[in-house]
Amino acid sequence: MPYKHSVVNSLLKRLDSKDAVDRCDAVEALGQYPHPRVLLTLHHVLLFDPSDLVRCTAAEQIGYAGNPSSLPFLLAALADTFWLVRGWAASAIGDIGVAQYRTLNIKHILEDVLRYESHAFVLLNVTYALYQLGEKQYLPRIVAFLSPRSYRVRCAAANVLSEVIDNNKSVICAALRDALAKEKTVAVQDALRKALSHCDQQEKHK
Repeated sequence: MPYKHSVVNSLLKRLDSKDAVDRCDAVEALGQYPHPRVLLTLHHVLLFDPSDLVRCTAAEQIGYAGNPSSLPFLLAALADTFWLVRGWAASAIGDIGVAQYRTLNIKHILEDVLRYESHAFVLLNVTYALYQLGEKQYLPRIVAFLSPRSYRVRCAAANVLSEVIDNNKSVICAALRDALAKEKTVAVQDALRKALSHCDQQEKHK
């Protein structure tokens, strides 16, 4: 979306609101303006906003922006006290990809996180980030998150796999079909079917 000075200024002022929901809405709206000024603000929000919800939203919007300059801030957010912020930060790192992979030594940082992180959602997204950075040996670990644990994590794993079907399509689609055959939770079934629709679309375009 074209940068609109007046609109952005209005959204930035809303970040001073005492209402976390209002700040969250402002962050989500700011994500539509991938301008350096906005990105710097989102970096600050990611690391310092007192609301878990607002920090999560900032991580998500930073990932959508896809700017490599965000990587140091996302790496710092992997130490956030709230697991959902850590998970979204890891996902954003994977979305941004390899632009500063060597410079920041991201692989070793993420592998260190795998050693001490305990929450499955964070582990899933860190593994996804490593896979997106070219570490394809992590695919079986992503697939393993389709196995019984939190249904939310199984949903997230299905969504993650739908993002990487272009690589190792036969392995991923087989894993999704196997998981769907065993899944009892409707929400996870829906996520698996949505992921499998990407397999079907690719078959049609062959």
